[in-house]
Amino acid sequence: MRTLITIILFLGIFQLNAQDWEPVNGTRDSRNHYTAFTNAQIYVGEGKWLSNATLLIKNDKIVDLGSAIELPKNCVVQDLEGKFIYPSFIEMHSQYGIEEYKNEQNDRSPQLNSKKKGPYYWNEAIKAEQNAFELFNYNEKEAKKLRKMGFGSALTHQNDGIHRGTSALVALHTDEDEWTILPKAAAQYSFFKGKSKQTYPTSLMGIIALIRQLHYDAEWYAENPEERDFNATLVAVNNQKSLPKIIEVGSQLSTLRADLLGDTLGFQFIIKTTGDDYKRLNELKNTKAPLIVPVNYPKPYDVSDPYDALQLSLAKMKEWEKADENLVHLQNEEITFSISADKIENEKSFFENIGRSIKKGLSHDRAIRALTLTPAELLRVDSILGSLEKGKFANFIISSDTLFNEKTILYSNWVKGKEFEI
Repeated sequence: MRTLITIILFLGIFQLNAQDWEPVNGTRDSRNHYTAFTNAQIYVGEGKWLSNATLLIKNDKIVDLGSAIELPKNCVVQDLEGKFIYPSFIEMHSQYGIEEYKNEQNDRSPQLNSKKKGPYYWNEAIKAEQNAFELFNYNEKEAKKLRKMGFGSALTHQNDGIHRGTSALVALHTDEDEWTILPKAAAQYSFFKGKSKQTYPTSLMGIIALIRQLHYDAEWYAENPEERDFNATLVAVNNQKSLPKIIEVGSQLSTLRADLLGDTLGFQFIIKTTGDDYKRLNELKNTKAPLIVPVNYPKPYDVSDPYDALQLSLAKMKEWEKADENLVHLQNEEITFSISADKIENEKSFFENIGRSIKKGLSHDRAIRALTLTPAELLRVDSILGSLEKGKFANFIISSDTLFNEKTILYSNWVKGKEFEI
């Protein structure tokens, strides 16, 4: 009888641990307690707040939130004493955790053909088979910078080439098991050739023609399985059909070109712009294209020397003047946009620039949406990110007051239930 009981207990333990397929050197993370943030002002979107409310989390998920929550027994309680809770932001354009591409070729003679070995496309600027999650390495310095800006997750890819492969949506977490939210989140394109030394293409017209040709080749490849050799690049293009497609452009005119290109190929690009969208508002509104808009506004020009000031064009002065109004115009025209911290030096500049736009007329709620729910919707992860709701990831910011207020202090950024002090 004793032997039978021993066998049953052994089998029970084995079954309980069956899902732990990876060995651990040391003790396992056994965070099974709840954490409750009480007496908080919780932002739930569209200008709505829960006052004197509680946010309850367990491990990496939100368990509940509201004004009358019964707290479980094994619960750690943090009294926020009226502090504010917002969902953490989502960065839509970054190279976080991925090394810059380096072309090691030193030959200066004209290069007509690709030197990339293997069953790949004939042009080196086309890297559809490349996956960002395979290149990703955690970078604490970059992660800390983004967390200080309020970001809890980031879409990242290697910023080189015309088709850059797939981007990965990653959490700004220190634990390796918590990094990847979506390994293949979007297909990344650009109107920039990158560091390829191949002769073609040499112009924007050639880049557009190459993207079109790539998709026509991929279509033929899929329809003629018996007449072609294996090509990893074309296989990747066909496998990415269902993914959101993001393209980086170099001007407001190229925003229109990118939308027309997408229409020709039968899909809608999400367009990462240069922040001067106000120059073509009417045409831009007609495209119905969602935008990723940077807020790296130009700094004031030094015009203390009258001779230097004469060299400064009126166009440049107007760009400086209108830069922080760009988001206001997009808001007023009801154009879908998300905000990116691309090329921003630090968190102070980031919050100051968005604050400038709010003073010009951008609403607080639209700014928050452009950093949270809109990017989540564009990446089709709004069921797990982008707002504070039951069942979503516990990604949130705790602040002293409403965001983008000059006196507001960010206390902490919680990413998947782990606190990162700011």
